Amino acid sequence: MKKYEFTDWLLNSGRFNTDFASFMSAVCTKLLDFGIPINRVRISFRTLHPQVLAWTCVWDDQNGAQVVEVNREIQETDDFIGSPIEYIYQTGKPFRRSLLTLSDDAHSVLFELRSQGLTDYFAAPIEFSTDLVNVATFATNNPKGFSDHCIEFLSELAVIIAPFIETLATRRLARNLLETYIGPRTGRRILEGQIQRGDGEEIKAAIWFSDFRNFTQYTETLSLEQMLETLNQYFEIVHENVEKNGGEILRFIGDAMLIVFPVDATRTLAQACESALSSALSAQQQAKEYNLKRKKQNKPMIEFGVGLHEGCVMYGNVGAPRRLDFTVMGVAVNRTARLESLTKELNCPVLISGDFNNQINQIGHFKGEYAVKGVKQDLRVFSVNSN
Repeated sequence: MKKYEFTDWLLNSGRFNTDFASFMSAVCTKLLDFGIPINRVRISFRTLHPQVLAWTCVWDDQNGAQVVEVNREIQETDDFIGSPIEYIYQTGKPFRRSLLTLSDDAHSVLFELRSQGLTDYFAAPIEFSTDLVNVATFATNNPKGFSDHCIEFLSELAVIIAPFIETLATRRLARNLLETYIGPRTGRRILEGQIQRGDGEEIKAAIWFSDFRNFTQYTETLSLEQMLETLNQYFEIVHENVEKNGGEILRFIGDAMLIVFPVDATRTLAQACESALSSALSAQQQAKEYNLKRKKQNKPMIEFGVGLHEGCVMYGNVGAPRRLDFTVMGVAVNRTARLESLTKELNCPVLISGDFNNQINQIGHFKGEYAVKGVKQDLRVFSVNSN
């Protein structure tokens, strides 16, 4: 077993495993082929995320590789404090323990590994070009533990795979940031290369437009902290209900939100409309429940109107040469925005179009026909029960 053999494999075929879990599986399989007696491997890299400390891939010889998120709160728990991972984060040095001869003050994670039948544990730092230290851990159930030769090889391995792990980390970070700031659908398209101005397609979708009530008044009377807290609570309520029903927030427009529930191979237009309506009604109900608590706390109420329509929209990349944006455009979007504006006039928190009403099981209550600016045909408007 020679280091160059593993390096040769990594450079020529291993590097094409661009998914974190598949890369880990390939690396661990190759280590076993080389005679390294591993039964459990864990590689973590830290990330720029307000809630996630690190992305971790855990491989074992029974279940294969699985990727999990490690939340930042773990840093305040006994599972992390005093652990080998914290030691490497702080010192940048490797950590080795025989699990057969643990002292009473050894960290609980080591006792847990021993209870799983493992005999030896080795953790090594993985250093990125940014000087950020990450961690790879290895454990075996070999009765003799790791040999000195194995420890030397695993130490060298942590250095060899560092640039590959950094590449995976950068790719995942890019995807997470894109999904966070512009949504998973749009982020995926950008990563797939749809970055030219004018790239786009026509899609069929249920369309949502919502707007926060009393925004202007609140900006005049609330502190910045109160305003941000109230808006974020509103956005969180909508996002939670939209996401669980397969919708995607395309844009935050001040206090307004443009959301789509696209039709695809797994969802018909009727199903997309049902998902949008379910999201709107559950979001309104959740806001009412929150408001009961907020009233007792003397906090501003969270009230918003939702307009729902369906139709074909142009989903594309528009903007200036050096400042582009993915969005949806078309008559259907204008009609949806008009529906939302009518929620104030008609004092109905959720309004739907006649076309949308034809797609759902619930029977809407006809409210009349209303003009849409720039559109010849009046808009048939229905209300739905939001209780």
